[in-house]
Amino acid sequence: MYRRHNYRDDIAGPVWLYRLYAGDTLAYVGVSADPKTRIAKHRRKWLNRMFALLHEVDCNDRGDQLIVLRHLTGRDLEHRDDLTDEELREVVHTLNELRKRGNLSGRVKEILNTAAIAAEEQLVKRESELE
Repeated sequence: MYRRHNYRDDIAGPVWLYRLYAGDTLAYVGVSADPKTRIAKHRRKWLNRMFALLHEVDCNDRGDQLIVLRHLTGRDLEHRDDLTDEELREVVHTLNELRKRGNLSGRVKEILNTAAIAAEEQLVKRESELE
């Protein structure tokens, strides 16, 4: 049973303490009153899932991950943290759906190959303009 105890501001920021009674044992459980802390923990779960799915298909390089994220979001991202919470959830849902269909690896490779071809074409175009 949880019972609200005291508000403490000296334990890693504002925290409400709850007494947790489990038989003869008494424990204090802290719940942060800072919404940023709660949101950061929630966001971390989504990020961990996204990285796990990308790791499954050997997309471990930061640059490759950004290419995949840019394609899935349709936005030019400079960093993975530029994803909004909504975009992050949508990316994870998309990656999960591709995984369930058994198409995750093929789709990620297709995205990376398309980006590599586009970069090569852009390089050739620049070189021809310089000549």
